[in-house]
Amino acid sequence: MKKQKVKLSGKEVEIQSVPLRELLAVLEVFDTIPDKIKDIDVDGSDSSSNVRIFVKLLTSSSDEIFTILSRLSKIPKKEVEELELAEAIRLFKVLLEVNDIELVKKEFGEISKIFNTAK
Repeated sequence: MKKQKVKLSGKEVEIQSVPLRELLAVLEVFDTIPDKIKDIDVDGSDSSSNVRIFVKLLTSSSDEIFTILSRLSKIPKKEVEELELAEAIRLFKVLLEVNDIELVKKEFGEISKIFNTAK
């Protein structure tokens, strides 16, 4: 398991990579998000519509976001809710790093190519 320490709310916290079973359990939280943002017009691709979509996602799904960050980081949800914006972004970044997001992107890209050439 990969580990990385990060300073949040004045204390150092160790963040570990997430086992696949835990990641799959956390992904269930995403089931409720589409219903909350279904009324957003996502056809526009300009920056103002992207900001509107992002804001709507954050405001309508904040509980899910806190739950996801808490479960993946093992930090109590109440503590995650109290993080400053920069700290929350730092936590998200560390979670991506310890879970090898660059490698995951690369491997999924290669798997996608295999499926695309198999047609």
